[in-house]
Amino acid sequence: MKFKCCNALIKNYAFFMGRLDEGRNILTYCCGKANKQIAVSISDNPAETIDNYIERRNEIINEGKRVAQTGDMSDNPHYNACLGCPDFIEHTWSEEDFQFHYVCYGVSPAPCQAKCIYCSSNLENRRRFDVEQDGESHALVFKHMQYFHDNGLLASDVQWEIGAGEITVHPYREEVYRAVGDHAASWLSNCFIYSEQIAKNLANNAESNILFSMDAGTDATWTHIKGVDNFSHVKENIKKYVQATIKPEQMMLKYLVLPSVNDDEENLINFIRFVKDLNLKGFLIAKDRWAQTSQALLRAVVILIVLASQNGLSFGFKFFTPDEIKTVEQVLMSMKR
Repeated sequence: MKFKCCNALIKNYAFFMGRLDEGRNILTYCCGKANKQIAVSISDNPAETIDNYIERRNEIINEGKRVAQTGDMSDNPHYNACLGCPDFIEHTWSEEDFQFHYVCYGVSPAPCQAKCIYCSSNLENRRRFDVEQDGESHALVFKHMQYFHDNGLLASDVQWEIGAGEITVHPYREEVYRAVGDHAASWLSNCFIYSEQIAKNLANNAESNILFSMDAGTDATWTHIKGVDNFSHVKENIKKYVQATIKPEQMMLKYLVLPSVNDDEENLINFIRFVKDLNLKGFLIAKDRWAQTSQALLRAVVILIVLASQNGLSFGFKFFTPDEIKTVEQVLMSMKR
């Protein structure tokens, strides 16, 4: 049947996206703007939380089917919260199943030893992680993860995303490693510390990857952006992780362009050289999701794309709107004329 829905609802995506500094520990279906409206609170009883999650999920799916059949407008607040999302589309969706195909651990505050100048936690002056204040709530999330395991709720193709602070300094990192096991996982890491557990996961599952935001090509720029003078050490850790991978795509390097900070040709060229030296096939070009698009940013993006082409590298975009990507493509087309 054709109706409006999204893959995250059909496939039971589970985003643990609590903002503990705001008193919210929640389970939701996505990380988008609608998550506050459609989230369910995490209770002390995982069975109760999952029941509430499934009830809310079914409510949205069934409302989509009803609207498709009747043509009526909806007054359901949870369905309407999803309508503005580009992933919430009219489609002939497959039959829903009961297992979870995606689990994201994104609870904050969470510990991190970097001091990135673009970090939202720093820019918004959020409260830092405190094990006495936050430990019980994080532990409750792991209790839910264990419930998934014990009750056969994880699909064989489940994909994990570990993005709560920096996992290698998290006091509950061993619980995370155990929960993920050899399942496919995306590790969002600053790579200040080399983790044998993450390397083992990369070596045992070709679908696992590390997403590393490098954002620099020189020591000085790295130190300015990250707040720590350890660029050489981090690059050595990256090389060790690459050696552990089954295929080069498992190491995903990202360059977040910051005009007047890292958009000069020395940084851009050195970054591309590092990608090439690692024998990677490509990289991601990103922008600060809270920043305005500028001519300086577009210029740096174009330079990165030209360098990628010259070195036989592919590239992708992260946090760029379709209109911004179209503008970049137009600039590139004008250069070829």
